[in-house]
Amino acid sequence: MDLDVLLMLLLLVSVIMYLLGMMIRRARVLKEVKPRTITVVECPTCGYRETREFTEGDYVLKVVGKCPKCEGRMLVSMIYAEKPRPHVRKGYKSPQPKVSAAPVPAIGSRRRPDSYRTRKLSCSR
Repeated sequence: MDLDVLLMLLLLVSVIMYLLGMMIRRARVLKEVKPRTITVVECPTCGYRETREFTEGDYVLKVVGKCPKCEGRMLVSMIYAEKPRPHVRKGYKSPQPKVSAAPVPAIGSRRRPDSYRTRKLSCSR
């Protein structure tokens, strides 16, 4: 009887150790990654555009300097956050979307499919 209790205790300890190891590994993988914030600076006269990291104090339509092309003023035109790429295992291929073989008519298209067309019937009167 003591041997049965000892084996059950050993089994319980090994299961707990396994579960703790899995939780620690999963916590390493699921670290929270902050999104990267990007600022787009653009010249309204010539259209020259450059992107850079967001700096504190940036806002849309802020004048940030002179254009290297036309010496006009550069404005912040856009501020956005890039989503971090999900971690993908090495050798993993994502499933490809299925493509339908038959073309689908556009919504609101006036053309009817061939199956709806009517034939002229001749009358023999």
